[in-house]
Amino acid sequence: MKKRFGALGAFALTVATALSLTACGGHIGEPAEITASEAFNQKGLWFEVVDYDSVGKDSRIESVWDFDGNGNVTVIPVYYYRDDSLTLGDLKDLSDEEILEKAKQIVLKEQQAEKEDYQKLVTEINDFHARQFGDVKPITAKDIELYDTLHLSPVKFDLHAVTNESGNITKLETITASYVYPKHCQFGKWRSEAHMNTPGASPEYDVKNTLEKCEPNFTMSAPASAVVYDKKYVGYSDDSWYFLKAAKSMDSETVYILDPPDTKGITVD
Repeated sequence: MKKRFGALGAFALTVATALSLTACGGHIGEPAEITASEAFNQKGLWFEVVDYDSVGKDSRIESVWDFDGNGNVTVIPVYYYRDDSLTLGDLKDLSDEEILEKAKQIVLKEQQAEKEDYQKLVTEINDFHARQFGDVKPITAKDIELYDTLHLSPVKFDLHAVTNESGNITKLETITASYVYPKHCQFGKWRSEAHMNTPGASPEYDVKNTLEKCEPNFTMSAPASAVVYDKKYVGYSDDSWYFLKAAKSMDSETVYILDPPDTKGITVD
């Protein structure tokens, strides 16, 4: 889940030259610049977004990152191949609490679909066993209840900087976190070594369901901003991927920058 950024046009992607804006200072009450480590240690929602054209209302949200202000983040994956995706436009008029609830419902819906797939797999295996062996005890969908609850929780995040040739300037910075999700699989087993070596024989199959760990990350290379309806989004980009948060106001001039290499608490190169 490596993330990037990039975009032009009506939604105004702010590239590195936008740093010159800070010479005049930010909006009243806001800092002109905020580093990544400062930003992610503040409470708030960030959105991992992909768009190969221009960031806008139809831009797809891959995941929602809920920072608690104490060095932790809860990552909520919201893009799944089988369903309509969540977009920036869908966030219109929603509070942070409503966005989080919407994101969690998307995850639960996907888990219920996975649960149905798991049940179908068990049925298919039992039908196969009945045809092949006849006397095999039916298997059951073990730990199927894992699909009925969310397994989202706050975790520590890591920041890693990559410097340019001089070693004095950060050119890329990556944030990495993790989350767990239910995942089922099937595996085969043989009745005996003789059975395994019998021409045309098939193994018996069983299933298991466990919590798998995923470690999403986003690589930041430049500041960025976009306007969608009555919200201004600011943050970072890399190619056609974006890591954005809603600004405090439409006229906010705060620019998000990468951490210097000597920033405490990050790893470098």
